[in-house]
Amino acid sequence: MNGSPAKTWSVRNDILDFASGPVFMGIVNTTPDSFSDGGSLARSREGEFSVDRDAALDRALRLEREGAGILDIGGQSTRPGSERIAPEEEIRRTVPLIQILAKKSSLPISIDTYSAKVAEEACRAGASIINDISAGTFDPDIIEVARKYSCGIVLSHIKGTPKTMQSAPVYENAVAEIMDFLRERKECCLRAGIKPEMIALDPGIGFGKSIEHNLAILENIGQFHQLGSPILVGHSRKSFLVHYLPEADKDLIACKNISDELTARITYDLFEQKVQIIRVHNVQINRRMICR
Repeated sequence: MNGSPAKTWSVRNDILDFASGPVFMGIVNTTPDSFSDGGSLARSREGEFSVDRDAALDRALRLEREGAGILDIGGQSTRPGSERIAPEEEIRRTVPLIQILAKKSSLPISIDTYSAKVAEEACRAGASIINDISAGTFDPDIIEVARKYSCGIVLSHIKGTPKTMQSAPVYENAVAEIMDFLRERKECCLRAGIKPEMIALDPGIGFGKSIEHNLAILENIGQFHQLGSPILVGHSRKSFLVHYLPEADKDLIACKNISDELTARITYDLFEQKVQIIRVHNVQINRRMICR
C-alpha cells in the first residue's frame, strides 16, 4: 500500500513545491573518476587533477536553463570501487564553484558529500541541501551540520561503502530492508533536531544493489511514500540500465545517448508514481519525457 506523496520540501530559505510535478536535480561532478562523466570538467597537468571551473560553471548554468530545479555539486566519486579522498581535496573541488553559483544562480545548491567537514564549508559558501549517500552513517556529524544551517538533507541507502558495495550484495527483501533503514535514519535526524519537512529520502539505486534489487526498487517505488518524506531517485546513466537493452545491444550502454534515453524512460515511470525529485545528468531529455 502506498502513502500520500509529500507535497513540499524545505531547504534552508526555499520551499520546493511538487504540485506541478517533480523537481529535477542536475548533476555537476567535479571529479576525474565518476562513473559516466569523470574528468569531463577537469584539467590535467603533469598528472595532477584540477577542476575547470569555467566549464563547471557553464554546465551548471546550462542545467538551470534546461529546467533543473536543484544543482547537485559533487567532488567525491561514489562509483563502485572508488577510493575516499581527503576532505580538503573535496572542498577544493567544490566550494569555490558553490561560492560562484550562489551569486549567479537562483536555484538551491546541493553538496553531494558524506563528509561533515565538506558539508559545513559548502553550507558556508551557499549550499542549502546536503545529499549524503550514507544517510549520516559514514560521518554522523553531518546531521548536526544540516541542523545548524537549516539545510535540506537527502538520506540515502547504501549497503557497504563505495569501494565494497557491489561485491555480491544480498537482501532477503530489498524493498522492505531499505525502507526500514530509511525510516530509522529519518528518526535519527528527527531526534537530532532536524525538522521533518527538511528531510528527503533516496533508496540508493546502484549503491549496494544488483540489477534485480534495482528493478525491485523501481517497481515498488510508490511504497516509499509511506515514509512521509519527498522521494529522490538517482538512476541516471547507471549500469543496471543494460537490463533494458536487447542482448545484441548491451555493449552500447557506455554510450551516453543510449543511457540518457533509457534514463528518460524510467523517469516517466517515476513521474507516474509521484516521485518528487529526480537526479539526472541530462535535464533536457528527461523533462521532455514528462512534458510531452
